[in-house]
Amino acid sequence: TWTGEEIVMLIEAVKDGSLSPKAILGADRGIRRWVFDVSQLRTLQQRLPTGQSNWVTVPEMARILEVKQQVAYWLTHYGFVHIERLENDKERIGSRVHRGEIERFRQNYIFGRDIAAILGHSSRKVASMLAEQGIFPLRADGAEACRQLVYARSDEIQRFLAQITGSSP
Repeated sequence: TWTGEEIVMLIEAVKDGSLSPKAILGADRGIRRWVFDVSQLRTLQQRLPTGQSNWVTVPEMARILEVKQQVAYWLTHYGFVHIERLENDKERIGSRVHRGEIERFRQNYIFGRDIAAILGHSSRKVASMLAEQGIFPLRADGAEACRQLVYARSDEIQRFLAQITGSSP
């Protein structure tokens, strides 16, 4: 779904020549006729920092990260993924996560399931192997652990993976 601001930006980009449709459909009228490369449209949407396409809900973040919603809410609640709270004058009406924040999370953290897939072991076996090396999953201060194993991407993790897989870190 595009906001009015994004549609105006699209029209202006076509008008000034910085974006051109790949094709024009004859059956439709107006801008509905324009056919664009999806990657060009995403780039255009992402130029607007307030653009709706740059924001997702926590359940959408869970789908992107391929985790249960409970895990996504845990990550946001304890500050591993920053959320923006949406409020009106009287109450909190929701929250959202910037797509850049999801990318930052992916760069700084790795799920135990992903390490397990790399190594060809179960998550439980990987957790045990990492614990033997003094590497432990994320925990929030005074809180229960996340129901999914999440590790900080650290030099220790990189060395561990390189040692086990026989590749360079």
